[in-house]
Amino acid sequence: MKNTAPYIIAEIASAHEGDPAFARKLFKLAAATGTDAVKFQLFNRNHLLSRFHPKFESFGEIEIAPEEWVEILKECSQFPVDIIVEAFDEASLELAESTGVAAAYKLPTSDISNTPFLQSMAATGKTIFLGVGGAMVGEIAEALQTLKAAQSGPVILMHGFQAYPTHISDTNFARLTALYQKFGLRTGYADHIDADDWEVASLVPSMALSAGATVIEKHFTDDRSRKGRDHYSSLNPGEFKKFVVLIRNAAKAIGVFEDTLNDAERTYRNQMKRHAVAACDMDAGTPLSVENVTFKRTNQEGLTLASILELSGKSLVLKKQKDQPLLTEDFK
Repeated sequence: MKNTAPYIIAEIASAHEGDPAFARKLFKLAAATGTDAVKFQLFNRNHLLSRFHPKFESFGEIEIAPEEWVEILKECSQFPVDIIVEAFDEASLELAESTGVAAAYKLPTSDISNTPFLQSMAATGKTIFLGVGGAMVGEIAEALQTLKAAQSGPVILMHGFQAYPTHISDTNFARLTALYQKFGLRTGYADHIDADDWEVASLVPSMALSAGATVIEKHFTDDRSRKGRDHYSSLNPGEFKKFVVLIRNAAKAIGVFEDTLNDAERTYRNQMKRHAVAACDMDAGTPLSVENVTFKRTNQEGLTLASILELSGKSLVLKKQKDQPLLTEDFK
């Protein structure tokens, strides 16, 4: 898996409409946007749904045969982006793993309490994106215990749930911060905001970064106006390319706190901070005291009041004119 932050995932989900050729096309389009990864959802309808489920028939329309998935995954592995598979059952996980091309797996929230499935996913040794939308903290803790006991690869907690589209009031980024504080694991945000509102659809995932998310997942399609499956929150190729740039710039703006200054901050400090200068003309040999020092902007690193107090009583090595900066090496 690529080591980038933020790590951006283009989610194809059901946008392929069950057409293998269209799935390939969508992957190629997504790979060209600058995203880090593209995610497919693999499922076996008969393992996932009761035949009495109201969506049993529609899931049959978007189900792709296992042998087709093998070809799709192998072909898509030729592109320089990670392939992530969200497997909804053991058979789909086994199929994806047999191709050897998945960089990571996502476990849907619906299976967060499915201990055997968690163990099977852990056995792959790959990074696991653990869906936690709609899950209670106790359920998350138990799932993590299971994964730890099974010696899984790294785990990333993915906040966000499938409400199409998700209302802003239901986004709840406070949960991202709380999950990190509780479990100390990387967190991510799976976005489902209305894609027709570009400003909000790009702003909300950017805000997730401020709440601590290091992974952003966003739905992708070729043409949202067709109103195909999952179109509500899906970005078109051009939009997704802009989205990738926006998310990366937002991450730069957030930065990482370190008690050091970067070049821009150091330049600003030198230009704006007051440093010690001679309050009057001073001959060589003049003892330093607070009376012959004042503080002004000098546009360079210099002595602070604390430094002057430490040097007090030492004598000037060279003559100084009024307003000339005073430096440590000027005294002995």
